Amino acid sequence: MRRAFGEVAAFAAGACSFNLINLRRVVHACWPPKNWGSAVHASRGFAGGRLLRASRSVKSAVRAGRCACRQSSEEADLLAKQEMLAEAALTLDLDLSRVEASEAFDWTQAPLKDGALLLLERNRIGLVGAKALGVRLPRSNVRELVLGIGPKTAIDRRRPRSSFDEFVQHSILWQMGHRREVSAVDTMQRLEQDVRQLHGSALKQLRRQVQELREQASAASLRKKEATLQPSLPVILVPASAEAGDDRPIANNNNKHFFTMLKEPAVAIRVNDTMLHVHQHILEGIPFFAALLSGDWSDAAAPAVELPCSAEEFALLLQRLYTGQVLGSPELPVSGCAAALRLSAAAAMLLIDEKLPELQNMVRGSILTHRDADMAVAAAAALPPTVAAACAALHGAPSDELPPQRLQEMILSATTKPAQASVSAVLAARHGRLDLDQVAEAAQRLMSQAIIRWQRPRCAWAVVLARDHLDCARALAVFKCVPQVEKHSRGCRDSFQAVAASLRKAFAEHLLRCAGSGMAAEALGFVVGQATSQPQVSSHRIKFHAGMENCMITVAGSHLLLFDCSEGSATLAKVLLAAPGERQAIAAVLTRLPPATLAQTLSKEVMAVLGIHGEQLVQALAADASAAKKWASPGRLAAVPLAQRRLVCAGLFPILDDLSAEASAIVVATLR
Repeated sequence: MRRAFGEVAAFAAGACSFNLINLRRVVHACWPPKNWGSAVHASRGFAGGRLLRASRSVKSAVRAGRCACRQSSEEADLLAKQEMLAEAALTLDLDLSRVEASEAFDWTQAPLKDGALLLLERNRIGLVGAKALGVRLPRSNVRELVLGIGPKTAIDRRRPRSSFDEFVQHSILWQMGHRREVSAVDTMQRLEQDVRQLHGSALKQLRRQVQELREQASAASLRKKEATLQPSLPVILVPASAEAGDDRPIANNNNKHFFTMLKEPAVAIRVNDTMLHVHQHILEGIPFFAALLSGDWSDAAAPAVELPCSAEEFALLLQRLYTGQVLGSPELPVSGCAAALRLSAAAAMLLIDEKLPELQNMVRGSILTHRDADMAVAAAAALPPTVAAACAALHGAPSDELPPQRLQEMILSATTKPAQASVSAVLAARHGRLDLDQVAEAAQRLMSQAIIRWQRPRCAWAVVLARDHLDCARALAVFKCVPQVEKHSRGCRDSFQAVAASLRKAFAEHLLRCAGSGMAAEALGFVVGQATSQPQVSSHRIKFHAGMENCMITVAGSHLLLFDCSEGSATLAKVLLAAPGERQAIAAVLTRLPPATLAQTLSKEVMAVLGIHGEQLVQALAADASAAKKWASPGRLAAVPLAQRRLVCAGLFPILDDLSAEASAIVVATLR
């Protein structure tokens, strides 16, 4: 009996579309705890249904069923089941208005199908009858399907009640017969109509969603654009006390001064034909305008001033006084050196340069080129004293950017021609602001390193420094670092011979340079002293052929001596012509040369330039007959004065047979 009553409750709950929660309430009310498993199994087919408004009627039917369970007779139980089914059918009849708007009610989606299938399984009805419950029925047959009676049958409470199994069997048989009567054409029409309705509703829903997405995107784009162009400002609520004139500050004491300044009236001033409106408190901080506004001047009502800067640049000064931001900073940038100089001149004119300590750094930071430096030096008279001193330091003052140690490092580290050219350009640009002793010391180190390491480029770089950046005395000190000639008895020859030719050429240029400064005799004396010094002999052991042998080194002579060729004599003649006051001193230096070397040096041009100052040289030649013989030529003999010629001819008289016919004729004519 309890099993049959559970089936009735399941069928009634499926017809009324109970959800899972209300079904559990029915199960708790109808079954003892030991039968809850079968009740839950019966509720799985209609767990997803909706709760109808007839839940109270169903609950009352459940309560009636519980009372019927207490009866002991089988007839009472059957009566209770029929009463509950009738109550559920009447309740469903009240809710048929829910499906009035549709053409047909789809029972394949209703909880009744699963519940009825479960009921058929319990009563062992065939599979054909179970499939019949999936038929799509018109809404007019909903009530008959639930009640299990034909279309023309009505509920008659006076009718004898049959068993529950007969009742269900009668309902299933009627449904099977009705399915055979349904036309296939009607089914296809309804199916086509349903597909059209689904397609139309889906299309409408898609259009609605696309429109909503478009509206959302447009709104988001508009909000982003408004946020970029017009950022929203926070709404600040002004206290009533501030509007009422209360002296308490709005935010804190830091802005009290600025707030008080804003309450003052603005004064119209004219700057270079441009009208500006400035608060009186700011103008009172500028001595020029303070004196103009405080006195009884005719133009006190409308002050005007002509400034060396533009009105826009003057606005930078006002912004500096308003905000306290530093001129030349990222907040108040100054474009170019000219603008910085104009602002400094305007500050000096308005007597506010003491309030702007950043003017000096601003001007120095704006000077980027030599043209800017020249412009700053030219404008120094109109600038504040501190700024003028900074500008004057750019010209004529010792250079503090190149200390001696760094200067020497720069010179010594230049090993390539581009680097040497760059250093030379820097030295030339700072000529007069450099310590030449440091440059000379660096050049001497280069010359010494070139000799030790046998590096010709280092030697050439030292020559360039001596020629282009040093005076004659310091340049001569560089050439004095050139060693004497070394002669080896074994092994290679003097390693300095590779650069000797270039050094002689450089020293010849140096002699011509010294001739104009009165140092030709000193420079020539250094070379002659090296050439006439006593030889120094030393030895060392070297690996020669198969064993170690002693190598004798003789140090004598000079690499810079020019007078062993015609080019040297021509250079000496040019030096004598350029230094007329040093001819006697140069002649005295030349007398220290050996007679053989002197015979090669005293050319016709040299003797013509020396004139009477060559008497000592002629005496030195006359003392050595062999040297006089090499020197004596018709042109040279004719170039010297008569008194000097007689001295030479007296020395040549014993060797007349060795002279040429022309030279012999001159000797005879001179001594006659």
